Amino acid sequence: MNLTSQMGDLTYEEVMIQILGAVIIGMLTWWVFFYELNPLMPAAVTEVMHQSRHGKLVIGDDVAKRLMPKRRFFLPKSPKLNQSTSIEIPGKTPALVFVNNKAGGNQGKALTRQLRQLLHPIQICDLSKVKPEKTLEQYRDVKNLRVIVCGGDGTVGWVMSAMIKANFMAPVAIIPLGTGNDLARVLGWGGGWSTGQPVPDILADVAESIPSTLDRWRVICGDGRKQPQQYWTNYVSIGADASVALRFHNHRKSSPSVYFSRLINKLWYVRHGLGAYFKQTRSAVKDRTIADKVKLSVDGIDVDLPSDTAGIIISNIPSYGGGAKNLWPGPEQVRFNDALFEVCAVTGVVHLTQIQLGLSSGIRLAQGSRLEMTTTTNLPMQIDGEPWQQPPSVISVTHDTQCKFLCRPSPHTANTIHHVQELLLWAEECRHISREQASILMEELQNRQESL
Repeated sequence: MNLTSQMGDLTYEEVMIQILGAVIIGMLTWWVFFYELNPLMPAAVTEVMHQSRHGKLVIGDDVAKRLMPKRRFFLPKSPKLNQSTSIEIPGKTPALVFVNNKAGGNQGKALTRQLRQLLHPIQICDLSKVKPEKTLEQYRDVKNLRVIVCGGDGTVGWVMSAMIKANFMAPVAIIPLGTGNDLARVLGWGGGWSTGQPVPDILADVAESIPSTLDRWRVICGDGRKQPQQYWTNYVSIGADASVALRFHNHRKSSPSVYFSRLINKLWYVRHGLGAYFKQTRSAVKDRTIADKVKLSVDGIDVDLPSDTAGIIISNIPSYGGGAKNLWPGPEQVRFNDALFEVCAVTGVVHLTQIQLGLSSGIRLAQGSRLEMTTTTNLPMQIDGEPWQQPPSVISVTHDTQCKFLCRPSPHTANTIHHVQELLLWAEECRHISREQASILMEELQNRQESL
């Protein structure tokens, strides 16, 4: 190798390393620019996506360019978005997907890989990297948007709270990745996604489903300290049920490595339920009931608790504890959009197990729209699967608002609903009916779809 007279072997090696390093840095820079800051796709790929069954959900590169943040590469700044005009794609209901990659024993990662092959990359938000508020602001001007949340009930609640806070009114579908997934069950999206389920079929159902409404409730726990308002859509419980949930939550938090799949998580839940049962059987009779520790009123009327009450469950949906449908003994039908909740009592862990196996129902207490509960001792409490130990307090529950969700059509009604939906969209585009009238008709169709 020829070297200059002033350059030795060691110096030449250092110069070559610097040059090679500069080349590598330059290549990485262009890679990040094209695939991270400018994630556009080959035209042939997007064309296949648009022509698929879920093509209504896919956006093209022209829309993606308008949605991308305006950045300077070497001087990163917070995104400044082009919000001067609305983005409306004729004949499309574009999707925005939020994925919790840690949910369902890390099933979110496998789902994300499939979604990236079916949708434009800019349509997928990884909640482990980006907060939902930032992405919602990015999509604020997109018309007829549909949001898909991939995660458990907690993830759904997180995204819905962000949407309501941002006044973001798009309807939400769910790909369930959690343990219980009760809300997804009620809306028809199933008890849990697995890698064997075809994602294109799910996306096609999202494109064809009809928006409905879901009640959202406000809870305030006044225990003498300043307490923020909390919100729920599924159920609130205090006592026996929340005790099992709290045991499960604390153990998963201290030993996350042993909770690596939905099935294993459910087995652990059974294990903690047995632990709570044996603790209950060893307790004195007076410690097995909360009837003398809680005062309950619904719609201003005092409710007497059975003497053997070990827990109280306030439900908004007809699914509980991972799919039990017989918590409420009736005769009224449980509906998630009637601005009413149902209150039941349970006598302990054995009773809870019987309810989940379909062998028993809860003890009917009341149905109403406003609740007040006064507790005189520390009791476990949970809201939509998030448990804690609640000190003595006055707990109030009131109606907050109604959220928009997408109900998955059943196979025998999907074709009929699809044609009616197309007809309503045509009538709206031709200005034969208003958008509000179309929404009312779609909601009523959703309520009646079981009889079609």
